[in-house]
Amino acid sequence: MTPPRPSDIVYYPLIVNDPRVYEWLIGLSFPYLREHGEAWYAIIKQPIDAVLAELDAAKVINALVTVNKCPVRTIRKALDNGEDIYLGEIGFDRPEDGKLLAPLDVEVDKKLASGCVHIIFRLLPSFIAIY
Repeated sequence: MTPPRPSDIVYYPLIVNDPRVYEWLIGLSFPYLREHGEAWYAIIKQPIDAVLAELDAAKVINALVTVNKCPVRTIRKALDNGEDIYLGEIGFDRPEDGKLLAPLDVEVDKKLASGCVHIIFRLLPSFIAIY
């Protein structure tokens, strides 16, 4: 798994427009165009870059840190020659809206510090290439 790359954008429409995929996704435009992929990339890239910068800063001072977002979401197949193949993406995040949590649990979860084992994460809707 890696952070997303600009070169991934070309794969988004190919995967999302596949009938085996789009019938399971809610809320995406159809047909899913490159422009939609570019917009999606912009949405996911900014918070990931912020987390990566935080982790890079921790390396400089040799500190162990915990972060609030998962900086990797792109699934790739590593090849023997050092290259990789984009397979898709999957996201893990803390639910800011509290869906799937009881109302009192939402407030408790929001107050938990990064790294706490009691944090409830959610699996974000994403897509995987079908080969």
